[in-house]
Formats: sequence, C-alpha cells, structure tokens
Amino acid sequence: MRGMQKFGAKRTQCKANHFHPSRGEATRCDWLHLMQSSGAIFDLKAQASVTIVPGFKYKPDFTYTEMKGGERVLIVEDFKGVVTQRFRDIKRMWPHHGQGALRVSRLQGQRFYIEKDIQGSRR
Repeated sequence: MRGMQKFGAKRTQCKANHFHPSRGEATRCDWLHLMQSSGAIFDLKAQASVTIVPGFKYKPDFTYTEMKGGERVLIVEDFKGVVTQRFRDIKRMWPHHGQGALRVSRLQGQRFYIEKDIQGSRR
C-alpha cells in the first residue's frame, strides 16, 4: 500500500517544510527549530548521515550542537516510537565508536523527554 509507514506511523511535514516518517518526529523537529532560534542549540540538521565504523552508516533523525561546560558538544538525536534491533546495535556500538552524544528522545502524552544520552568515544 502506498503511503504506509512502518509501525503505523503517519508521514508528516514539519513547520520547516521537511517531511518526517511520523508526527512525533515532525513535532520534535518543530521543537528543535524553536530551540535553535532561541540560541539553545546550533547547527541543526535533519537526516544527516553518520559513519559509526567503516561500512556501517547510520542516519539519525537530527544532529546539532549544544553548549556544555563552555564548549560545544555534538548531539546525534533519534526520536523513537519503536526500538528496532538495528537501533539496539547502534546503541551498543556508540560508546566505543560514536562521535558526540547519542540522544534518544521519546514522546509521552504531549511532552518530549530524553530517555538516554550515550556518550561516544570520539570527540
């Protein structure tokens, strides 16, 4: 069937005119754009490709930088409704091969929350 997404998600356009595979991800994109316009985060990109190890690429939902302790830190964020086996593998590899912090965000009711920040070994 055309237009059907995995796990019943509905393809949605955010206010920045990007298309996302789910309403939750599109809403998170709207929030991140608000955070960027307020100066809380910088260099926001959607669907940027990240190489974890040679031959293993990962396309997170968002990448951006934020200030922590006076320095800029790369954040690689994935909005999750359903956690797949591939994402479990990525979470396992991230502390050893990832660059920056892998942030897992979720939606509970009308609020976003950060489920986990996993620090990578590469700065």
